[in-house]
Amino acid sequence: MLHLGLAAIIASLGFLFGVKFYRAIYEDVWLVVVTLFLPISAMAGITQQFDTIEEPYPKAIRIILSHITPLLLLIYAVILYCYAIKIPITWGICQKAGVAYLVSAFGRAGVVAY
Repeated sequence: MLHLGLAAIIASLGFLFGVKFYRAIYEDVWLVVVTLFLPISAMAGITQQFDTIEEPYPKAIRIILSHITPLLLLIYAVILYCYAIKIPITWGICQKAGVAYLVSAFGRAGVVAY
Protein backbone atom coordinates (compact mmCIF):
# COMPACT_ATOMS: atom_id res chain seq x y z
CA MET A 1 0.00 0.00 0.00
CA LEU A 2 2.77 2.41 0.90
CA HIS A 3 4.70 1.62 -2.27
CA LEU A 4 1.63 2.10 -4.47
CA GLY A 5 0.87 5.43 -2.83
CA LEU A 6 4.42 6.70 -3.19
CA ALA A 7 4.57 5.48 -6.79
CA ALA A 8 1.31 7.32 -7.54
CA ILE A 9 2.71 10.49 -5.99
CA ILE A 10 5.92 10.24 -8.03
CA ALA A 11 4.02 9.49 -11.24
CA SER A 12 1.64 12.40 -10.63
CA LEU A 13 4.49 14.82 -10.07
CA GLY A 14 6.06 13.68 -13.31
CA PHE A 15 2.81 13.86 -15.28
CA LEU A 16 1.38 17.12 -13.95
CA PHE A 17 4.48 19.21 -13.39
CA GLY A 18 7.05 17.56 -15.66
CA VAL A 19 9.38 16.71 -12.78
CA LYS A 20 12.07 14.37 -14.03
CA PHE A 21 13.16 11.62 -11.68
CA TYR A 22 16.00 9.23 -12.25
CA ARG A 23 15.09 6.00 -13.98
CA ALA A 24 15.25 3.60 -11.05
CA ILE A 25 13.26 5.63 -8.52
CA TYR A 26 10.40 3.12 -8.38
CA GLU A 27 12.79 0.28 -7.59
CA ASP A 28 14.49 2.35 -4.92
CA VAL A 29 11.17 3.27 -3.31
CA TRP A 30 10.18 -0.40 -3.34
CA LEU A 31 13.46 -1.40 -1.69
CA VAL A 32 13.06 1.20 1.05
CA VAL A 33 9.49 0.10 1.74
CA VAL A 34 10.37 -3.59 1.78
CA THR A 35 13.52 -3.24 3.89
CA LEU A 36 12.34 -0.63 6.39
CA PHE A 37 8.57 -0.40 6.68
CA LEU A 38 7.45 -3.94 5.92
CA PRO A 39 9.44 -5.61 8.75
CA ILE A 40 8.35 -2.93 11.21
CA SER A 41 4.68 -3.37 10.34
CA ALA A 42 5.06 -7.16 10.48
CA MET A 43 6.66 -6.97 13.92
CA ALA A 44 3.94 -4.62 15.12
CA GLY A 45 1.42 -7.42 14.56
CA ILE A 46 3.12 -9.81 16.98
CA THR A 47 1.13 -9.98 20.18
CA GLN A 48 2.72 -9.96 23.61
CA GLN A 49 0.24 -12.46 25.03
CA PHE A 50 -0.93 -15.24 22.79
CA ASP A 51 -3.90 -16.32 24.92
CA THR A 52 -5.89 -13.10 24.40
CA ILE A 53 -8.81 -12.70 22.03
CA GLU A 54 -7.96 -11.52 18.53
CA GLU A 55 -9.03 -8.08 17.36
CA PRO A 56 -11.50 -7.84 14.44
CA TYR A 57 -8.82 -6.33 12.17
CA PRO A 58 -5.15 -7.23 12.22
CA LYS A 59 -2.96 -4.54 13.71
CA ALA A 60 -1.03 -4.01 10.46
CA ILE A 61 -4.21 -3.22 8.53
CA ARG A 62 -5.34 -0.81 11.23
CA ILE A 63 -1.99 0.99 11.08
CA ILE A 64 -2.12 1.22 7.28
CA LEU A 65 -5.70 2.49 7.20
CA SER A 66 -5.41 4.93 10.10
CA HIS A 67 -1.90 6.35 9.66
CA ILE A 68 -0.36 5.71 6.24
CA THR A 69 -3.34 6.08 3.90
CA PRO A 70 -4.52 9.49 5.19
CA LEU A 71 -0.98 10.84 4.94
CA LEU A 72 -0.64 9.64 1.34
CA LEU A 73 -4.05 11.09 0.47
CA LEU A 74 -3.10 14.41 2.04
CA ILE A 75 0.09 14.60 -0.02
CA TYR A 76 -1.86 13.67 -3.15
CA ALA A 77 -4.49 16.33 -2.38
CA VAL A 78 -1.74 18.96 -2.04
CA ILE A 79 -0.39 17.94 -5.46
CA LEU A 80 -3.84 18.25 -7.04
CA TYR A 81 -4.43 21.65 -5.40
CA CYS A 82 -1.04 22.88 -6.62
CA TYR A 83 -2.00 21.81 -10.12
CA ALA A 84 -5.35 23.59 -9.77
CA ILE A 85 -3.43 26.75 -8.85
CA LYS A 86 -1.08 26.22 -11.81
CA ILE A 87 -3.93 26.04 -14.35
CA PRO A 88 -4.92 29.76 -14.25
CA ILE A 89 -1.30 30.85 -14.10
CA THR A 90 -0.37 28.99 -17.31
CA TRP A 91 -3.69 29.44 -19.08
CA GLY A 92 -2.21 29.78 -22.55
CA ILE A 93 -0.48 26.42 -22.34
CA CYS A 94 -2.54 23.34 -23.19
CA GLN A 95 -3.44 21.52 -19.99
CA LYS A 96 -3.02 17.80 -19.39
CA ALA A 97 -5.88 15.59 -20.55
CA GLY A 98 -5.45 12.82 -17.97
CA VAL A 99 -6.23 14.87 -14.89
CA ALA A 100 -9.75 13.42 -14.64
CA TYR A 101 -8.26 9.96 -14.07
CA LEU A 102 -6.03 11.29 -11.30
CA VAL A 103 -8.90 13.08 -9.56
CA SER A 104 -11.22 10.07 -9.82
CA ALA A 105 -8.48 7.78 -8.45
CA PHE A 106 -8.04 10.21 -5.57
CA GLY A 107 -11.79 10.13 -4.89
CA ARG A 108 -11.93 6.33 -5.00
CA ALA A 109 -8.97 6.04 -2.65
CA GLY A 110 -10.64 8.47 -0.24
CA VAL A 111 -13.87 6.45 -0.25
CA VAL A 112 -12.00 3.18 0.31
CA ALA A 113 -9.95 4.69 3.13
CA TYR A 114 -13.08 6.02 4.82
